[in-house]
Amino acid sequence: MSKVFLRVKIASLMEEARIIRREERRVFQSYKLRRRLMKRQQPLMKRTLGRIALRDELRGHRLGVVKYEARHSQLAYAFLRGVAYSRIEREDSSSIDLYKVSRLIERFGHHSVSKDEVWKWVQGDPWYNEWFKRENIRLLR
Repeated sequence: MSKVFLRVKIASLMEEARIIRREERRVFQSYKLRRRLMKRQQPLMKRTLGRIALRDELRGHRLGVVKYEARHSQLAYAFLRGVAYSRIEREDSSSIDLYKVSRLIERFGHHSVSKDEVWKWVQGDPWYNEWFKRENIRLLR
């Protein structure tokens, strides 16, 4: 596979997040309408509680799985393009799954990279400049 496939993956994850957000709003709007129609003394109907649970599940999927995949795909894409990590994110490198990023780089970039090498890139080590030159990757600053 190539970087083009990685770009397609990033675009599809972005679209998936957008669709989930739209569904969350739709579910929440129907909940708000039902809430207005019900009297305050009556307990919530089972269907309304189901809508709340559905919205929470959608939100959890969007903020958990989709966001995780999108972030690590973006990091792998930036690595393959030769973009310095400091241009992409603030200094919040603690929650990066280095193994995931290195697997994506291997899968889409055909470069064997260890998680230690990805960590050097995150830390701004000049090692990655040498690696990019060796692999014929043009550096973008």
